[in-house]
Amino acid sequence: MKNVPATPVFAALMFSVLLFVACQKPVDVRDESPQAAAEAKPAAKPSAPQEADVATAPEGKPQAPAALAAGTDEQKKLLKAALEQVQNNELDAAAMGLLVLIKDGPDSLEKLISFIVLAEIYLTEERFDRGIERLEEHRSAFPPTAEYDDALSRLYVGANRLDEGIVALRRAVDSDPARLDLLARLTQLLHDHGDDAGAKAAATRYDQSLEVSFALLRGKDTPIEARLGTLELFGTLRDPRISTVLVEMLGAEDLSIVSAALESIVNSGSKDAVPGLRARAESEERAQVKEGLLDAANYLEAMEGVPELPMMPLAL
Repeated sequence: MKNVPATPVFAALMFSVLLFVACQKPVDVRDESPQAAAEAKPAAKPSAPQEADVATAPEGKPQAPAALAAGTDEQKKLLKAALEQVQNNELDAAAMGLLVLIKDGPDSLEKLISFIVLAEIYLTEERFDRGIERLEEHRSAFPPTAEYDDALSRLYVGANRLDEGIVALRRAVDSDPARLDLLARLTQLLHDHGDDAGAKAAATRYDQSLEVSFALLRGKDTPIEARLGTLELFGTLRDPRISTVLVEMLGAEDLSIVSAALESIVNSGSKDAVPGLRARAESEERAQVKEGLLDAANYLEAMEGVPELPMMPLAL
């Protein structure tokens, strides 16, 4: 295997894992109503703007169970060790431990996460066909999951199998319509593939979900956990409209909102937010916040490159 820097790999893995774990319910993972979604995501992304369609397992394969079994102590131990090894750039050891985990035992949440982490390692190592083989072989054993199909889609795209990548990414979007980053990537992928009508439909769906997210973030009755989850999600892509709202949130009284908004601006590399950061800093009376705004503005201005994140809107 290639020796790759651990930090970006682990950051991507942990973001996917944390989002996925936060959105899981211990009993019925197919319960996707807006109310249930809001209750199931205490510290992650906002609830879906519409009820998601449940993907159907391929003909001839058993349907995924309605609920995942509890992971064994050994599965939990192996997964924890693998994540620590990824963090330390020990990708060979991490992959070996994950392969042991997925070989035996119940089809648990830990096993599902292991497939997602293993897929990210295969993506990093550019072993696309191997990753596709493993994830397709076991996909029907699990409930439809955005993170699983997202990883599978990126493996297909890496293998230059765009049609199959689009199918998998559509499943990911249907599993979690609130994932703006997936909608943005779907729009880009369809556009690059020459499907202008499909790209416009995906972009429209993105715009609708974006407005729902803005309303959720600005809502006075929205729980703080949901607002923080929305802000975290905003750090996964670049969109001038999002940058404007993130700058708006810097004026919030709650310091956790200010901190989350600032973190998302930095994580997304939103250089277009710099003027707003400096303007907000001029009127900011809280010394600590003022310093943070100026530090973020200076950091973004000095940044030579920007993160490889989905960008919206596209010129369709």
